[in-house]
Amino acid sequence: LKPLPQINKYDNNNIKDVDRSSMKTTGPRVEFIDGKMVIKESSLEVGNDTNYNEDIAGFEEIEESANQSNVTYSSFMNKSAALRWGIEETHLFYQALSQCGTNFSLMQTFFPNRTRGALKRKFTREEKA
Repeated sequence: LKPLPQINKYDNNNIKDVDRSSMKTTGPRVEFIDGKMVIKESSLEVGNDTNYNEDIAGFEEIEESANQSNVTYSSFMNKSAALRWGIEETHLFYQALSQCGTNFSLMQTFFPNRTRGALKRKFTREEKA
């Protein structure tokens, strides 16, 4: 691509000097015929560009079928299913709470299978009850 020439935006005479034929554009192109703005029909077609085949040469075509599962933002999260709290574990939670207070990071040493967030959620649930 050639760099655009510097144009003084207040000088309308220089606009005609710009060679726009070699510039790549995307989307529909318009031209003025008899004072009316007309959309060029050839610019509405995808792939009619002379360099189109060169532009897509590095891409790989992938076919998707309808039975493939959808990938969403949450597909990449490392989230495991929440473990239910048993009666004995709840009693241990209260003992740890009496010793550590609300320091859930310290409380986590009593619960190797629980995260700090799980302990905090348990505290919040028990506080509401």
